[in-house]
Formats: sequence, C-alpha cells, structure tokens
Amino acid sequence: MDQGIKVPDGYTTNLSRGVNLKTLKVLEMKSHNFHIWIERLLPVMTRGYLPDPVWRVLAELSYFF
Repeated sequence: MDQGIKVPDGYTTNLSRGVNLKTLKVLEMKSHNFHIWIERLLPVMTRGYLPDPVWRVLAELSYFF
C-alpha cells in the first residue's frame, strides 16, 4: 500500500528524497517545496498530536498561506 501523497505531475519534487530518517531532518528543499510542506502537509501531520484549538489555528494559518 502506497502511503505517499498524490499531487499533479510537476507540482512538487519528490519530498521523500530530502528526508533523513537517521537525523529526523528535512534538507535540500526549494522554496516552493517548503510552501507545499507548510500548506498541505503540516496540518495533516500535526492533527491528533496537538490540542484541537491549537491545531485549528495552525491549519487556518496554513490555508491562508
């Protein structure tokens, strides 16, 4: 089962190539990829780990940007 996100071709580079699982860092991303990270992935990654009011503020900021 593929756990990756689905985006149109050319929308972003392969984000998994910039992830170092040993150091738990994300490296070598271009500015557009950071934008995608903040806008699309951050709200999904943090839901369930943060209190709901905090998550909602973070999600609204992500949607705004």
